[in-house]
Amino acid sequence: MRNPFLKVALIPAVLLLVFASGCNLVDSPDANFSNGGSVVLKETFCVTFNEFRTSGSFESEVVSDQFNAQIAQWLADNNVDPANVRKIFMFMSSGLICLNSNQGHPWDITSKVKIKRQDIHEPTQNLLRTQTVTIPDSFDPCYSPRMVYRGVRVVNRALNDFIDGGDPILRLTMAALDVDPEPTVQDPLIFSWDACIEILVQVNR
Repeated sequence: MRNPFLKVALIPAVLLLVFASGCNLVDSPDANFSNGGSVVLKETFCVTFNEFRTSGSFESEVVSDQFNAQIAQWLADNNVDPANVRKIFMFMSSGLICLNSNQGHPWDITSKVKIKRQDIHEPTQNLLRTQTVTIPDSFDPCYSPRMVYRGVRVVNRALNDFIDGGDPILRLTMAALDVDPEPTVQDPLIFSWDACIEILVQVNR
């Protein structure tokens, strides 16, 4: 099931990510949750982006200030008290970018994404590696982007900070380094896409 997650505007060579983790950081969690009398919930969160670009080099910066309420609602819908959450995280391989539609001819797009906590002092990290995709040929209808360990750690720290009662805010910056052929006013880059991630929660019974 896809749920609306954030309102941001990047490009399909990039993945939006969202969340974080506090003291008990789980960066590469063990997928075996049979011990400890717990249950595991997972949900895929997606956001739709509509792009209209007339140049091949541009940058989009977005502040994600809505995901706290979205996660809280997801937990409430599953009767989960945050106090009973043992672990909350996303996997390194859980991201997807899905193309909904595009207009005109194929485009090669090279881009990268950085992520930073805005609510605390913390250095900016790479979230997605620089990569090139072709619209629409790279999508069938989705593909998995190459994510960066340090950026995923920022997401997972924010998730656990939220569970602990914090109000984490993430800032994502997407830099489109090159688009081939170069978009123009007469030949604009127009497409719609979804950025999706899967979140897992381990809950005490």
